[in-house]
Amino acid sequence: MSGYARWPDNLPLPLLKGYGYAPSSNLLQSDLDSGEMRVRRRFKNMPSKVTINVLLNEEQAALYEGWFLNVIYEGAAWFIMPIKTPAGVIDHVVRFKLPHKAMKPITHKLWRKVIILEVKERAVIGADDTEFLTGYVLTDAEKAALKAQEIL
Repeated sequence: MSGYARWPDNLPLPLLKGYGYAPSSNLLQSDLDSGEMRVRRRFKNMPSKVTINVLLNEEQAALYEGWFLNVIYEGAAWFIMPIKTPAGVIDHVVRFKLPHKAMKPITHKLWRKVIILEVKERAVIGADDTEFLTGYVLTDAEKAALKAQEIL
């Protein structure tokens, strides 16, 4: 992933409120004369879409605007950003989708920016991990530990 700009470390990560992760449909369906449908995969990897909300103070909002304009060329360039997916928070190569939404003040010192990102290639667990996890059964000790952490 080298050669790409990074989401600045001193800008916050997205809020969970309003967060949306939507994989693109990669299937093509065709109706056959017999009444059945033929379904096939068009490509191995399709870009996904992520909608994020970022809450910024005044200094962060100023940094965001400068970074957006001068580093990623008003959203035209791809960049690396940690994105929350079912596989965890993982660095992804992303870029802004048009149209850009306005940054809005929510108090005298805080700004909210809603951003829609195109994710170049989403991180998904591999075939071996999928096969292993499909047949995996949690032990009683693992269930108790997860319950204690309020995950189950």
